[in-house]
Amino acid sequence: MSRKINIFTSLTSGCPSAIVNNFFAIADMSEANLASYLATKGLTYSELKDIWCSFITGCDSDGYLGKIGALHPFVGNDATRQKYNMLNPLDTDAAFRLSFFGGLTHSANGVLGNGVNGYINTHWNFTTEASVDAAGFMTYHRRVVTSRAYGVLQGAIYAFQNYAGNCQVGSGVISYSNATHPSTRTWMSYRNASNFNESIRDGVVVGTNGATPASLPNANFLYLALNQGSGTGTFINSNEICFGAMINGAFTQAEALNFRTRIDDLQLALGNNV
Repeated sequence: MSRKINIFTSLTSGCPSAIVNNFFAIADMSEANLASYLATKGLTYSELKDIWCSFITGCDSDGYLGKIGALHPFVGNDATRQKYNMLNPLDTDAAFRLSFFGGLTHSANGVLGNGVNGYINTHWNFTTEASVDAAGFMTYHRRVVTSRAYGVLQGAIYAFQNYAGNCQVGSGVISYSNATHPSTRTWMSYRNASNFNESIRDGVVVGTNGATPASLPNANFLYLALNQGSGTGTFINSNEICFGAMINGAFTQAEALNFRTRIDDLQLALGNNV
């Protein structure tokens, strides 16, 4: 396991972020409940909270925290802990807590799909929660997958990544080479104008598209599978996810790249990096 805690400034006076403190309290992320997770990661409880506090306060100081509608940190090593949205840690669909289906494997490194029937419902609907000029998603995956997809499709409108070479939010396809840009590490596709969609992998822009969609998909976004409107996962894949975020603000490219750096540093500190 590769991990460098010292990439973050230690917060000796306690975490100043209400988001982090509320998450650990409301989602019952107590030291006792996280004992096996902490042992696996080689972290103390204080170190774990400091890592997340530095991440959230960093996103806030960067200026884009308010553009993130849901953030799925996958803290813990079981479904009970990993389901929560850090920004609203209530156990409800309306709070965008995760619902797990099928044969998924939960571990300290995230959630691993089985490629058969395992997927995750975020309960995030781009039609109701975002707009064509301010929307997107970001994920961190740990496995190389060269087919299948995740996200949502309704009609000809997508918010998805196809591991075979497409990633988009809207009606215009952004194509890329999966040999050059494999499915691992940080992926983001976002819109900041009605006629602009950009996809980024690991700090590199893989493509842009200027199509103007009339709307965004009116169905829930899925991790590890594609929702084609029925709510049930299709094109189920076998990747492993350890971070996800739903975006409902207009990120600039600089903000998107900064967010990606924050996530990469976070995964390094947690030992999830690949």
